[in-house]
Parts: sequence; structure tokens; C-alpha cells
Amino acid sequence: MAESYRLDRSERERLERSDPKQALAKKLLDSAIEPSDATSQATLEEFRQSYRGRSESFGDYLQFRVSGIGIYKQWAAALFWGIELLLGGQAAVWVFYRLLSRPAPVGETSRG
Repeated sequence: MAESYRLDRSERERLERSDPKQALAKKLLDSAIEPSDATSQATLEEFRQSYRGRSESFGDYLQFRVSGIGIYKQWAAALFWGIELLLGGQAAVWVFYRLLSRPAPVGETSRG
């Protein structure tokens, strides 16, 4: 899942870089001279936040991933993911144990 998050994030970054208007706006915002008065600084910072939007975290990705089943809180999404990892690991151990404890087919001898 972390890999799909990384791929999703890199795809969004690629799309932002490929749009010339986005690249120009980002460059202008990054190179803007900071105003001296507090009101203008607050206005510029508010504009930067509204233009760039909130950067998504891994928790936001998890929340989006499980929102279809009715989980909307970030902590609940992380808990769901943790339980998913534990159950998946337990299933893998069970399958591995079953394969190792299977008796050898009749007619085959152990070589070694």
C-alpha cells in the first residue's frame, strides 16, 4: 500500500510539473518578496495556502482508501490498516505452516 501511495503522489507531482500554468504560479509564489507589514504577510500566506492546497499525508491516503466502507476518521483508517496488516501476516503464517506440515506424497522419498 505504501507503494501505491508513493505512485499516486509521484503521479500528482508529475501532473503539476507538466502544467505550465501551475509551474509558473508556483515559481511566482516561491519568488514573491515578503511584504513588510503583518496584514500583507498574512494575505500572501493565505493566498499561498489556498493556491497550493493542503499536502496529503499517508494518513490522508489511508483515510481516502477506506472512506468507501464508511471510515472517515484518520485514526480509524490507520487502525483499520494495522489490523489489515496483522490479519494478512497471520494468514501468511497459517498458509506457510500448512504447506510445511503437509505429508509427502506417496512414492516420494526424502532426498538429502
